[in-house]
Amino acid sequence: MPDWKSLVAGKRPEPSYPRLPRVAKDGETTVPGLYAVGEIAGTPLIKYGLNEGHDLVVRLKAELDAAGPAPDGVLDLVIIGAGAAGLSAAATAKDLGLTCVVLEANHLAETVYTMTKGKLIFAEPEGVEKKGPLWFEECTREELLERWAAQVEEMGLDVRTFEKVEDIRREGDVLTVRTTRGTYRGRRVVLAAGKAGNPRKAGVPGEVEHGEKIDHRLIDPDRHRDQDILVYGGGDVALEGALSLCENNRVTLVTIDSGFTYPKKRNIDQVMEKVAEGKIALHFDSWLKSVGPADVTFSVGGRNGEARTVPNDHVFEMIGAELPLKFFEKVGIRL
Repeated sequence: MPDWKSLVAGKRPEPSYPRLPRVAKDGETTVPGLYAVGEIAGTPLIKYGLNEGHDLVVRLKAELDAAGPAPDGVLDLVIIGAGAAGLSAAATAKDLGLTCVVLEANHLAETVYTMTKGKLIFAEPEGVEKKGPLWFEECTREELLERWAAQVEEMGLDVRTFEKVEDIRREGDVLTVRTTRGTYRGRRVVLAAGKAGNPRKAGVPGEVEHGEKIDHRLIDPDRHRDQDILVYGGGDVALEGALSLCENNRVTLVTIDSGFTYPKKRNIDQVMEKVAEGKIALHFDSWLKSVGPADVTFSVGGRNGEARTVPNDHVFEMIGAELPLKFFEKVGIRL
């Protein structure tokens, strides 16, 4: 069975992460001792993230054992990010007897937390075996959050939420991680941050002035009824958002792509059914141009195409996420 990198080889980078940290085959970044796994390293799907976090810690266990015990006050691992890859790394470290702490800037499993209420999460791909002790099967968003929170408690994992990492510095053989709440020292640092914390914005007029009507994620579709809604984006998140909203609202789906390239086939098929039923107005090769108090304008037929203005109560900009480039530059991670 091929790994995920062979399955996506040859594809152009997804727009949500056009550039990624430079990592060696073993996951090490350009900062010695600092490794990147999961979403921030370009690994798609929860199962792949779980496996990558597990595999990395298994490799690091042998490396750390060969180096001897950690100095006093120094952890074996400092893990940044409490998503699939980070929690899997922490659970595996616990099983292998390594000391570690998990630092998370937002909620536990922020990417899952910000998914739409009731979303069904598939344990894809079916032919790939899940590795490590962290639970994962086909389930709803709510069940996954509940299961992972319970496992964190049962396994005694040291997960510290709402603690943002501000800097990482190497001091001899030790990496010092400074956060908004304190300082941690580790022999290795695992960067397993997700994408949910840095949503990309369109950067158009009215985006700031009318920010109260713009969201980057849809958690509860029931909050929107009988509204004129524009969903901007052409990936799975945008399509799933449009599908969740179109039964009780008037939905316009706008994407810069000339066709659907990245979404799952089931999402594409469902969207096209709703388009045929007149429940979603779909515009390919179209660009958001401005957001007004009661309307929104986008171009049709390219960035400089015909301007079209439609009534609007709410905008969902679902166009991916930005890498924390300033943080990468600060700590020395090259792209």
